[in-house]
Amino acid sequence: MKSQNEIIKRIIKKSMELKRDKKYQEAKQLLLNGLQKFPQNNFLKASLGELFLREKNFFESERLADEILHMGYENFHGLLLKGMIYYEKRHYKDALDFFLHAYSQKRTGYLSSYLVRTYLKLEQPEKALQVCQEWEEREPDNVYLKKLKARTLEALNKEEQAKKLYEEIRKDSGDGFAYREEIRLKLKDLPPEKAIRELERIIKVKGEDENIHLHLQLARELEKLKNYREAVKHYKKVLEKEPGNPFVLKQLGFCYSRLKEYEKALEYLKKAFELDLTDYYVRSSLLFCYRKLNRQTEAIEFFKKIINQNPDFKNLWGIVKKLEKEVTADNEDQRTDRPADD
Repeated sequence: MKSQNEIIKRIIKKSMELKRDKKYQEAKQLLLNGLQKFPQNNFLKASLGELFLREKNFFESERLADEILHMGYENFHGLLLKGMIYYEKRHYKDALDFFLHAYSQKRTGYLSSYLVRTYLKLEQPEKALQVCQEWEEREPDNVYLKKLKARTLEALNKEEQAKKLYEEIRKDSGDGFAYREEIRLKLKDLPPEKAIRELERIIKVKGEDENIHLHLQLARELEKLKNYREAVKHYKKVLEKEPGNPFVLKQLGFCYSRLKEYEKALEYLKKAFELDLTDYYVRSSLLFCYRKLNRQTEAIEFFKKIINQNPDFKNLWGIVKKLEKEVTADNEDQRTDRPADD
């Protein structure tokens, strides 16, 4: 008969496999079932909290983190989860405090990657590099940490070293993202027109048409020239392979907005905002499109739904109240403009 620890390890392992296969709902149900059997297990709570966080359900994720830390403030899983929540909310200083506290308990590659990214967000690349170098010795084959190191080197203005590292990663693992970054750094000082021609040549001549990372870079270069129509084509190419990519969704929304195709812009901006409720630029663009279409009432319903599903974002009520005032003012203007009865 299996022990409790063996059963929990098996649940965690299976949930990680499901997450890797992007079967998030199945992973969530598995963890919920596990918590019914072992309601006090902090590892299961933290794993479930990460899934809630992936859905931007900050309320449930934070509830689980607080439960874990209430049982013991030094708990590694609770500290890590709390740091991740603050990171996703873009409260990077708070995130760093929790990550460093967790790092003092246990050092893992997963936590280290968050620590590096947080240091970079706080514009502290020297400290980010120290963490990268420490983990380079422990996990020399960790591709993700190598990519973070290359990004850190670029932040330190060591672009040649960053480019060589991306090239090394690409040759060793065939990583498409590393190839894109290698190309991006090579083309960095070229005018956008020349960079576009070179990217088109690489995609066509070298048979890289399936490399979505290159299409993404090409789309970004096209945006620099305000060629939004062509940029849309390449962003959609990426979206075919990565339907929920938040960056691509919002860029499509921005492109369509600049093309004054506000209906299409709304389609993508709504999806992007639902994936990241903290994105101010997406929120502002959403409001701009709703107003351009004179659909403030629809905007009110959209934001109310978001608030109901995400209690942590009550600050959105301010937007709702402002929109309601606009609708009231429009209705009063319409009544004023009506011809008087004879």
